[in-house]
Amino acid sequence: KGSILFGNEPFERITGISKNDYNNPDRLAKIHPDDTKMVSDAIKKFLLSNQPHSEIIENRFIDARGNLHWFSGRCTKLYLNNQMVLQTVTRDVTENKKNEQELNNYRNHLELLVQQRTDELATMNGELQSTNEELFEQHEELQNSIDQLHEAQQKLIQAEKMASLGVLSAGIAHELNNPLGVITM
Repeated sequence: KGSILFGNEPFERITGISKNDYNNPDRLAKIHPDDTKMVSDAIKKFLLSNQPHSEIIENRFIDARGNLHWFSGRCTKLYLNNQMVLQTVTRDVTENKKNEQELNNYRNHLELLVQQRTDELATMNGELQSTNEELFEQHEELQNSIDQLHEAQQKLIQAEKMASLGVLSAGIAHELNNPLGVITM
């Protein structure tokens, strides 16, 4: 029926529900509206079963001060004055949920950072490939220039040889021409 028969000190401290509010259906502290149906369905299923304990029910709870808590717990069927009542043993797992959320945020942020870094590396890789292509083209141009210089050097050596041969021939011809000139005279 939604009434509370007993709550221990941590229950009252966490939820802000005092003994005066145990039977007040309009109390401020309540299960989060988005989780009410899920909790109600879980309790109905448990009440119709032959199980001594419910499955673990995890839900949000708004305390009397308006703060959100996450609770995780089980219900047990008990009989008090020939009337079935539910005993609920619940833990406040708000910190765990905050840690999970923070971890998910870090995980999502990490995925974003990895994606950004991957994109940066892909961009740098493209730039590096472009630079490598430019360097390869420059290397080929340099190699062509070296080949042309080597070819020109070979031609110069050949021309130098021919010039030396011409000078030598002219010198020999001159040396032969002098005695021949005297003889013909």
